[in-house]
Amino acid sequence: MNIADKCVDYATLGGISYIFKANTNIIVAIALIPLAIIFTFLGLYWQLGIIVILAVLNFLSYKYFVKVKGIAEYHQILVDEILGILITVLGASNWTYVLLGFIVYRFVVICSAPLVNYMLLNFPHELSLILINILRGIIALIFLLFIARYLLF
Repeated sequence: MNIADKCVDYATLGGISYIFKANTNIIVAIALIPLAIIFTFLGLYWQLGIIVILAVLNFLSYKYFVKVKGIAEYHQILVDEILGILITVLGASNWTYVLLGFIVYRFVVICSAPLVNYMLLNFPHELSLILINILRGIIALIFLLFIARYLLF
């Protein structure tokens, strides 16, 4: 097994998207809620460090994924959900923000089809795949902060 195969396995979380034919992004996102709750107990610098490391790992895995599978198979990439949700709950103080962040992030993912199309057409594919999820996380974080500030408390 070479490095490209390992990167493809990382990007698809060990091939989960091949096993389950349903929308595995939602399944992975729900499974990430406990990880995101644990993530909130870390300090802000640790959170930022983990996000940067994940972004670099994701970029490298996308690069090999696009070489091996092609850009048409990008919907099989599941590791992007981890980065997007962790950016969304960046600085969250408790589990209620994580659950609300999950809902907001899924809403942003559903509404971001024009962003995905624009990024895939105007940027290199591996760069666009990472930027899409970083921007989704940032947009969801902004919505979450707005909701927490003006609508909840």
